[in-house]
Amino acid sequence: MNKNEYQHIIQEMCAHTGIEDSQSIAELQNVVVDHTTVGLMHRDDDESDSSMCLYFDFGPIDIPDLYQKLLELNADRTTEQEGHFGYQTDMSAIVYRVQIQLMTEHKGEELAEQIQHFLHIGRGRLQGVLSPMLFGAAEQSATNRKRVYPS
Repeated sequence: MNKNEYQHIIQEMCAHTGIEDSQSIAELQNVVVDHTTVGLMHRDDDESDSSMCLYFDFGPIDIPDLYQKLLELNADRTTEQEGHFGYQTDMSAIVYRVQIQLMTEHKGEELAEQIQHFLHIGRGRLQGVLSPMLFGAAEQSATNRKRVYPS
């Protein structure tokens, strides 16, 4: 997809979602959706390719065995269309990368729908693995705070 097609798709997505500043989104190649920054990357070298990479920045999460958990998530994909988790070292952030192919005539609308779809999938998969750990840590912390008084 060339730069003009990319900008047109971003304008279409912004019009569909009510976002006013499509120019800065196209220039910065990211948009914030439901408190999550989503990178919108395209390849400029193939005119016939209408694929994009979406990068969902889920921010820093400080848990033990984080790398192992991310590897487990990547190994436990149920379909080829699901993305991959990674770790962005500069910002200590968990990212979820998805390659999408825009197939319809209304690519901007389709892009908005794909972003929502994969944001939901990425969050769900991440929460599914992290919730027991975070809940267990909170439970352990509460146990550590309990005081035992002699009778």
